[in-house]
Amino acid sequence: MKKVFSCAVFLAFLACSTLLFNAQQILAVRADTTTPSIDGIFARYVEAIGGQAAVEKITSRVSKGTVEIVGGQEKGTVEVYEKAPQKLVQIVKIPGAGGWAWGFNGSMAWNFVPATGKVEETKGRGLTVAKFEADFYQALKLKERYAKVSLKGVQKIQYRDGQRETYVIEATPVTGGDPEKFYFETQSGLLIRHDTVDNSEDGKVLIREFLLDYTTVDGIKVPFTRRLAQGPLIFIFRYTDVKQNIVIDDGRFNMPSLR
Repeated sequence: MKKVFSCAVFLAFLACSTLLFNAQQILAVRADTTTPSIDGIFARYVEAIGGQAAVEKITSRVSKGTVEIVGGQEKGTVEVYEKAPQKLVQIVKIPGAGGWAWGFNGSMAWNFVPATGKVEETKGRGLTVAKFEADFYQALKLKERYAKVSLKGVQKIQYRDGQRETYVIEATPVTGGDPEKFYFETQSGLLIRHDTVDNSEDGKVLIREFLLDYTTVDGIKVPFTRRLAQGPLIFIFRYTDVKQNIVIDDGRFNMPSLR
């Protein structure tokens, strides 16, 4: 469920984009008395991706692939480095359009700001969010990561190959902020969509992340495609190389110096 999106600065950087997102994709939530409990939905999700034991065997992950902006000519590369218990770096490069990078080394967070071309330390609320997002085993901690969790019912959503029925869970992070929504497919138990809100200088921006192409790697299922709608922009991340339990030097997660 790692998020793969830019900071608000990147939205301004690509403000000239005229891409549109189909806001009509969401259908009304319907009540369903047969809906399982929240604990049951979370437990089934863990089993669907491989089970707790298999997840805990993984201690690091390096994902590399491509990124494109739907409706435009912009294409680039993405690299994500993750290490247990709480280290994360994401690097996105888009020739001709810029890119972004951010990281958390276990205690300090940093962010590359495209508008200034500088790397800055992230403090305050941003640091709290970075630490929250960098949790390597967050799939196993869904209940404890959220202060308030409620089941909203069963909802059909538009997925890549048609409509999918999902259990919708709304959850408020223990770190505060706006509630998030999780969409677990009723048939497979997998998380196929995750909605969050980015609080930018221009106000709140809804982010819809679709997780697709789950593929088994080292005993666990990993989404190899992430389609992310952020305001008027739609990014598609396609990972072609995912390696787990490999050595990642801790220095990789420290704030870089640009000269």
